[in-house]
Amino acid sequence: MASRHQRTSPSPIRMLDLGTDFDDRLLSRFYSDVMEESFAPAELVSLDSLRAGINAGGDAAVLTVLALGPGQEVLGGMVGERYPGSGVLLLAYIAVRPEGRGRGVGTRLLAHADESWYSKLRPNLALGEVEHPDFHPASSFGDPAARLRLYERVGAKLLGVPYFQPEVRQGAGRVYDMLLLAFHVEPSVRNVGAEGATVDGTVVRDFLDEYFALCEDPAVVTDDREYLRLRSQVDPAGVPLLPLRRYRDVPGFHGRERSLREPPR
Repeated sequence: MASRHQRTSPSPIRMLDLGTDFDDRLLSRFYSDVMEESFAPAELVSLDSLRAGINAGGDAAVLTVLALGPGQEVLGGMVGERYPGSGVLLLAYIAVRPEGRGRGVGTRLLAHADESWYSKLRPNLALGEVEHPDFHPASSFGDPAARLRLYERVGAKLLGVPYFQPEVRQGAGRVYDMLLLAFHVEPSVRNVGAEGATVDGTVVRDFLDEYFALCEDPAVVTDDREYLRLRSQVDPAGVPLLPLRRYRDVPGFHGRERSLREPPR
């Protein structure tokens, strides 16, 4: 946080879309200076995987935008993954370098997603993953509760269902006790009833099937007890959309059952 003696006019922020203007040097800097400082190792894909995704081309390409300051300083960035079967855009990573947090960079990144990604791609849902503050305290990687406060300010909602992240990098393991957020909801998959707003549960289930099959193994979605327990808690008729301040209404998912991928003991 700047001291009272350091207050100056905000520096301009430039958005760089790596899909149209790829710069490997800036990508590497974003990964080492921002992503690795903001997420635990188990939550991160490898740099090689991210690079390959950006350069995949077409619908398979991973969307990546960097927020740059003076002198091409990498202030933060955002990574989006498309899941065409469900029509979901996963905001896989939204991160700002530690010394630059609280200066509006995250808000600018999310505004860019609204203006450039949602309006052009028209996803059914734009989802994101956040550690559940009741199970993941603030650490050197950031404060989950502070992230929720930021996301609430930009209008994100909480999906009222327990969640865990699949294994995104081989050997890293799943990340339990997570929350699933909705940053964008198309009117066609949203319903408002007497008990509040919900989102089409079949879209959420289809996304989970795609996501876990891609990250782990297609057999997971039919044979993995732990995954099937997660999926069964998603009501096809509708998943509640809750204010983020109600995160304590969503229980953790601790992964007590043995996964299909674990060898017998």
